Amino acid sequence: MALLAAVVMTSMAARAADTAPATAPNVPAATAPATGPAAGAAEAADVQLKAKLMGLLKQIHDVVKDPQDLLDATKRAALAPEATPLLHKVIAALTEVDVLHPESAAARRDGRYQMLTFLVVLGDAAGTKELDTAVASKDKDEALSAQCAQTSANWLLANKDAAAQKKLLDGMEVLAKANPRNDSLAKTLMMMSNFAAADKDNAQRATDIITANLKGEMAQDIQKFLAQKKEMDAAEGNLKALENKPLTIAGKTIDGKDFTSADWKGKVILVDFWATWCGPCRGELPHVKKLYADYHAKGLEIVGVSCDNGPDDLTNFLKEDGGMPWPQVFDKDNPGWSPIAKKLGISGIPTMFVIDKAGVVRSVEGREKANELVPQLLDEKGASK
Repeated sequence: MALLAAVVMTSMAARAADTAPATAPNVPAATAPATGPAAGAAEAADVQLKAKLMGLLKQIHDVVKDPQDLLDATKRAALAPEATPLLHKVIAALTEVDVLHPESAAARRDGRYQMLTFLVVLGDAAGTKELDTAVASKDKDEALSAQCAQTSANWLLANKDAAAQKKLLDGMEVLAKANPRNDSLAKTLMMMSNFAAADKDNAQRATDIITANLKGEMAQDIQKFLAQKKEMDAAEGNLKALENKPLTIAGKTIDGKDFTSADWKGKVILVDFWATWCGPCRGELPHVKKLYADYHAKGLEIVGVSCDNGPDDLTNFLKEDGGMPWPQVFDKDNPGWSPIAKKLGISGIPTMFVIDKAGVVRSVEGREKANELVPQLLDEKGASK
């Protein structure tokens, strides 16, 4: 998706340029924006350029359907005759935008250099020459963006050469230390981490360089994302650790009764962690109801574990729905994220567990696997009541 994302970014940048205020305070009359027919002509030119960029975007998407093809020399050679002219047309269109909106040209710089990145990867001599020239620019920002593009191209071309990629990372680390607030470096390193790394060590080092050296707005956003991903990965690992181990779900139901899944030994159990405020959870209800209708008589039981913000939300929904005959565990003293969900490390809903007849968790991915797993477990010999 790297190529597609690059073109989207450039087209969005072109659109963003149009949203600048039509007038500004203290602008001399000679440089004020045109009005009347001249303004109408400029607006029409913008519309045409948008259409041109979007059309090129579609054409490139049609040619390069799978970005992984850019990592294979034979496939690159096959793509180049069609993709190369399109990439040059994107660069030309961006130049037209810069003429109309020179005040926002810097915002499109990275987009242009990403186009040059892919031209180099495709072996285009003109694109390679243009990028080499830009790397030697006396304009520091221009040269740095060009260096990022050149590094990106070499990274993609070295996707099977871990040693070569390591040298590229060495260079990026030097640049990051010297330019800690540069967003182009952050974007390039994130691409290197997510796409075409020759091994896991290189992918990890790319993000490590961001977190250790970069302090710009883009780097801060990336660091927040990485921290959230780390938490989610840890939670996912904790959930997977529950599989093939016994588990009992116990608590008070919404109507105040004691509940324990231990009473269902000998039955297959689907545990649905959900909430009425959760759109995807409600979207899963027809699926859950069908499972209950198809397999309850054969030994399937379902229990909902509600993460609702208050008992009335759940009670009112159950009355309105009228089609959920299974118990709903809800802690009225601790509304919101269920204490059971917290204890088990569940960080997102809907989440569903499938428990076998012996009370052992067979999958924490019941949302995806229940259709196949429930009938299979019902056919197994297991503990009786």
